[in-house]
Amino acid sequence: MELGADDYLTKPFSMEELLKAIKVRLDWVEKPTLIKQQYEHEHQENTKLKQEIEINSEKLQESQHLAEICNEVLQKLLQDLGNPLSNINMAIYMLKKAQSDVERN
Repeated sequence: MELGADDYLTKPFSMEELLKAIKVRLDWVEKPTLIKQQYEHEHQENTKLKQEIEINSEKLQESQHLAEICNEVLQKLLQDLGNPLSNINMAIYMLKKAQSDVERN
């Protein structure tokens, strides 16, 4: 064992004991590789999910901004529809202030 052996079997041993010992050693050798592969796969998935979250967050911000703009437009439209004379009064005021026909056009 001090010279680097990983395991030993005492004689007599059965084929089943030998196969179990080999399986344990192979699992021990392959396990770090499998864990590393699983880690890499999960890391890639995590990176993809972070990118999707970032994209969706940007889309949400854009949607909220568009909703705010729509709300402002609707408020102004409702204001104008609620007071149709305001536009007419503004036009009359501007015509009165105009000093020449060129300014009125």
